[in-house]
Amino acid sequence: MSNHVNHLLAQWLPLKNKHKWVLGFIFKTEGSCYRKAGAMMLFSDAGHQLGILSGGCLESDIVKKAQRVMTDGVSRTAVYDDEDEEDIAFKLGVGCGGVVHLALVPVNQSNQYLSLDVVSKSLSNGKACE
Repeated sequence: MSNHVNHLLAQWLPLKNKHKWVLGFIFKTEGSCYRKAGAMMLFSDAGHQLGILSGGCLESDIVKKAQRVMTDGVSRTAVYDDEDEEDIAFKLGVGCGGVVHLALVPVNQSNQYLSLDVVSKSLSNGKACE
């Protein structure tokens, strides 16, 4: 996982001050899901999408939610339930059969970039991070 995170952050780091950013991450899953807790993705106001949070089927909806976080700076959570006929995941025909709990958090100077720049440097130097 650290290689994935290191690669993701290496792409983000040179762009961190050029755009508004939102970190999306899965914090809980139930049942069968394409990605598990800890999966991350970064979204920018310029359309960057670094990483992946599902098999690609939820990202279009997640982008819309991330744009709202960029606009108002307020963190949000979302739940995608493939078994709930009223849920967007069911309507998109996701097919994983599980439930994904997702958080979207602004990444900016005022919250010290969530220390992602520090994590990137540590991983690049071969150090472990929590």
